[in-house]
Amino acid sequence: MILSLLNLILLSASICRSDGHPQCLDFRPPFKPIEINFCHEYSQFGCCTSLKDKYIEREYNYIIKNFNSNASCFDSIKDMLCLECHPYAAHIFDIEIQSTRAEKNFLFPGLCKNFCYEFFENCRSLLSQIYRNDGLTNFINSSLNLSFCEWAQISNSYCYPSIKFLPNNTETETSNDTVFLCVETSRENYFNPLFGTHSNDGSQRLFIVEQRGTVFIVDHNGKKYEKPFLNITDKVLNSGLAWDERGLLCLVFHPYYKTNGRFFLYYSAEKKSYPISSNKSNDHVVRISEFTVDPLNPNMADHNSELVLLEINQPEDNHNGGMMLFGDDGYLYISVGDGGGRGDQHGEIGNGLNMSSFLGKLLRIDVDSDNFLYSIPEENPFVNNSNTKPEIYAFGIRNSWRCSKDRETSPQKSKSRVFPQKIFCGDVGQKQVEEINLINKGGNYGWRAFEGHICFDEKLCFQKYENLNFPILSYNHSTGQSIVGGYVYRGCENPSLYGKYLYADTMNGRMFLAEEKKGVWESKSILMANKNLCNNGLHQNYYKHILSFAENEAGELFILAVKYPHPLKSFGKIYKLVDPLKRGDPETCINKLQKPIPLNTINRRKIYEKQKQNTQ
Repeated sequence: MILSLLNLILLSASICRSDGHPQCLDFRPPFKPIEINFCHEYSQFGCCTSLKDKYIEREYNYIIKNFNSNASCFDSIKDMLCLECHPYAAHIFDIEIQSTRAEKNFLFPGLCKNFCYEFFENCRSLLSQIYRNDGLTNFINSSLNLSFCEWAQISNSYCYPSIKFLPNNTETETSNDTVFLCVETSRENYFNPLFGTHSNDGSQRLFIVEQRGTVFIVDHNGKKYEKPFLNITDKVLNSGLAWDERGLLCLVFHPYYKTNGRFFLYYSAEKKSYPISSNKSNDHVVRISEFTVDPLNPNMADHNSELVLLEINQPEDNHNGGMMLFGDDGYLYISVGDGGGRGDQHGEIGNGLNMSSFLGKLLRIDVDSDNFLYSIPEENPFVNNSNTKPEIYAFGIRNSWRCSKDRETSPQKSKSRVFPQKIFCGDVGQKQVEEINLINKGGNYGWRAFEGHICFDEKLCFQKYENLNFPILSYNHSTGQSIVGGYVYRGCENPSLYGKYLYADTMNGRMFLAEEKKGVWESKSILMANKNLCNNGLHQNYYKHILSFAENEAGELFILAVKYPHPLKSFGKIYKLVDPLKRGDPETCINKLQKPIPLNTINRRKIYEKQKQNTQ
C-alpha cells in the first residue's frame, strides 16, 4: 500500500512537470523571496513575498486561536493556506480556465478526491476559514460531502495533497540551458525607434529616439506622452527612404542631469554648402550637440539651447556610427563609423586605421571643461602623438551599432571592490563577420586590416600592430548580417538573465545571450516561449527587424523593432523582455518614483556666443 501511494505521488509530480509550468495567482512566474518563515517550504522558489507570508501566518494563528479541531486538521489547514505560495499556484487553484469552480467567484485549491472526503467529514468547521468568503461559507454549509468534493477536485494532478510532494527542484528544472523569453508590447507605434534611454533622475521615464528627429517620453507605466520631448526634424538630414542610415541616432543624458538638465544628441546634418533637401549623399556631417531641458517644463527640451560641440564630415551616406555614453570617469564616449562605402575605401589605408581622422573611432572628450565646448582628457591614449586626433580613445572600427557600459562595473556600484569599466560595442561587418568588442583604452580593433578574426585586406593584415584586439563574440553571415550591440542585464525582474550580455541581429531578428566563463565568452540563442508561457499580457512575437536595445533606469531591457525600416512610417514597437519562468521578488523590484521638477538650467549656448563676441 505504501509503495502504491509513493508511485502515485511520483506519477503526479511527473505529470505536473510535463503538463504545466510554474505560475502564480497573478499569472506571473514564481521567484526567490527575500525571506519566508511560515511557509518555509517555498523559501527558495515560490509565489509569496515576505509580506504575504506574514499575512498567511496571521490567518493561521487566527484560526487555531478561535476554532477547535484536531491536530491533523490544523496541519492540513496550514498546508492549504500556504498553497498560494506554491510555484504552481495558478494550476492548483484552477484559475487558468473558466470552470464551474471559477464561477463560484472565490479561490479554493483543488483537492484530491479521496483526501477530500475524509477532510470534509472531519474538518468541515474549519474549511470556510481558509479563505474567508460569504459565498464559500454558504456553499460549504449547504453542501454534502459528495457534492462538495466533486466540486473541489480537479481533473489533473495539481490537487492537494499530491501537489505537496512535487520535488522541490522546480527552479532548477525550469532554468536549463535553453533561454526562453516573452515580450510585453507597447500600445503605441513609433517612427523607426533607433534608441531608448533614461535620464537617471528617479523619474523612471524612458526616452525613445525616432530617426526622423523626434524624442518621445514613455512613463513608468508604458504610456507615451502626446507631445515630443524634442523635435529637431528641421535640422536632421534624412532622405525619407527605407534603410537610410542618416537621422537622429542617439541621445545621452549628463551624469548630473538631475541638477543641470544637460543632454547630448548625435545626428546627421547638412553641410552648409548644400540645402537639407540635397541628394548629394557624399556631403553631410554628423553633429554632436548639447541641449538643456526647458527650465519651466521638465518634459520638454529647450530647443533654443543647442550648442554644437563637434561636426565630422561624412564622405558617404552610411556607416555613421551613432552611439554616445558617459563612462565611469565622467567623460563622453562617441562612436563614429568609418565614413561609409564598401571596404573603408577612402584613403590609402581607409579611415579606421588612419589616426588623423575621426572616422572609424571611439572618441573620448570632457564636456565639463573650462574650455566650454569640450577639452581633451589628459589620460587619452594618443594625446601626445603627432598627426593623431587627441580625441581618439580606440580605433579600427567599421560601424559600431550600439555600445553600452556594464553598470555593475561602476565604482559606486561596488561595495568592496573597484572594477574596471566594461564598454561593449557591436560592430557591423562587411561581408563575413559580425562582432562584439570589449573596448580597451588605446585598443586597435583591426578594421580594415581585419574583419573580426579574418584578414580583410592582405596588404594590411600581415603588418604588426600594437594593442590589436579581436572580438569577444562573433558570428558569420549564415547566422545574421547586421549586429546590434546590447546590454549586460542588471535589472531585478529577470534574475535568470542577471550578469549576462544580450545582443541581436537587425536582419533576421535573432537575439543572443552571452556570458564570460573562465575568461572565454560563450553565446547561445534566445528563443521565444510558446503561447502557454507567453499569455496574460505577454506575447511570443515581435517585429522582425530589431533596430536597438534600450535600458531603463531600473536596468530592465527592451528591444526596439520595426515591421519594416522606414523613417517616415510608424512601423515600430517597444518590447519589454520578460522571463516567463522566473521573476524577481516583487518586494525588492519596486522602483522609487520621483516626479521630475523644473530645473534652473544654464543656457551655455548664449554664454558661449557672448564669449565669442568679446574675443572678436
